[in-house]
Amino acid sequence: GLWAGGMNGLSRVLVDPAVSVFDERNGPAPGALRGFARQGSTFYASVLGGLQYLAASSPATGDPARFEPAPGTNLTMTDIASHRDGLLFTANGGLHQLGADGKFRQIYSRNEDFFLVSAPEKFPERVVLGTERACLIGELRGSTFTLLFETNATGPIEMVRHLDDGSILLGTRGRGFWRFFPG
Repeated sequence: GLWAGGMNGLSRVLVDPAVSVFDERNGPAPGALRGFARQGSTFYASVLGGLQYLAASSPATGDPARFEPAPGTNLTMTDIASHRDGLLFTANGGLHQLGADGKFRQIYSRNEDFFLVSAPEKFPERVVLGTERACLIGELRGSTFTLLFETNATGPIEMVRHLDDGSILLGTRGRGFWRFFPG
């Protein structure tokens, strides 16, 4: 199905039935949704108060599907991305990972606000991070992040697109679009 997020919650649009709504009763906290991603068979939402996962409905009790807090993730999250080595999310001060072992760990840190994480399927080791002043491009293998390249002039990154030729297109807040060809 198609997932759509907004200030009042998260909705899943299905072919049949037409719409499943996740609002203030069973969705992430209103106004706090930062991003969502599927990791394996679990659907996650990053919210300002931490990570939440979609818990299945219970036909026996009639309870609908709902988002529940993931234990141990009470960070102020800013973005989320699925990666083959585990779910990635940014929070103030760095990049974090929910590994295949179910453990949360910080895998990269620096004294800066992080706003964005992008991990393209086509380039599985590549991870792009957007901070308050720069774009960071690195490799992730297991739970080890290695910084390869850093821009210092882009300002806050709002969006990332990974193009088929390996280049990266960045959209910034107030400084236009940038294209990089990581080597």
